[in-house]
Amino acid sequence: MFVRRKLNKSGSISIRVLSKRNGRNVLCALLAGRGLRRRSARWSVGHDFINTYGGQTVFDFEAHQQTQRQTQLDNVVSRIVDTLAYKLCKELERLLHTLGVTISVDKALDIAKTISTVMVALPGGTPDTRITLMTEEQRQLQPLLPPTNS
Repeated sequence: MFVRRKLNKSGSISIRVLSKRNGRNVLCALLAGRGLRRRSARWSVGHDFINTYGGQTVFDFEAHQQTQRQTQLDNVVSRIVDTLAYKLCKELERLLHTLGVTISVDKALDIAKTISTVMVALPGGTPDTRITLMTEEQRQLQPLLPPTNS
């Protein structure tokens, strides 16, 4: 809601309290009177109406600018993440092609999610990592995996 003054043909000033709906101004209240010639009186009458019947009287520019900065930052971060994901996908596609694996990148990622890794602490404090490849599809991705400690 916001307040607008309107100069009438008779010379008096009326106060209109408007609300924006679907891109159009909708009249919520029309306030008129002889005592509304002073600017402060006009605004106080309009703002009193808004305070009584609800609505926003003050636009918080600082909060709006903060929201815009956060949105811009989110857009930049989103673009960076999208670019990195694209680069990783293309690199995985290149590696699969180089190794002669005939599965798609999406299928390779789905298979990689099913590969289990076991890490065991041996006596003496040295860790031993083993990757378990159970299916033939998982074995196709073995050249992409890091070597295990044997």
